[in-house]
Amino acid sequence: MSVDLYNKTELNALLSLGGAELRDQLSADLAHCHTDLADSITLCATDTYLGRQNARYAAHELRGIALTVGASSLATLCAQAEALSEDGDITELAAKITDILNVSAMFQDRILADSIGIT
Repeated sequence: MSVDLYNKTELNALLSLGGAELRDQLSADLAHCHTDLADSITLCATDTYLGRQNARYAAHELRGIALTVGASSLATLCAQAEALSEDGDITELAAKITDILNVSAMFQDRILADSIGIT
């Protein structure tokens, strides 16, 4: 999968303000969103309403993070998941969440690798 993960200039500008502490908080926020999104798939199996709500909130939060650092492909996927969480097919929502988790994990790995040496 070839995606433009994020705008390195925007991330570097952001990290120049907060350094490693901000990078680590960004990583923690991403991990929190990943957990919530993965949990929402499981929750949909037992409580569709709560699973959809959980997916919508997590996708919305992750979309905000993605937009902050210019990760437009990830933001688009999150917006699509938000829409599916409203009234879309659960199978499609689960597939979109899986796509988001894959792209977001690559995004998180790349941020950590690209910010080595930031103090």
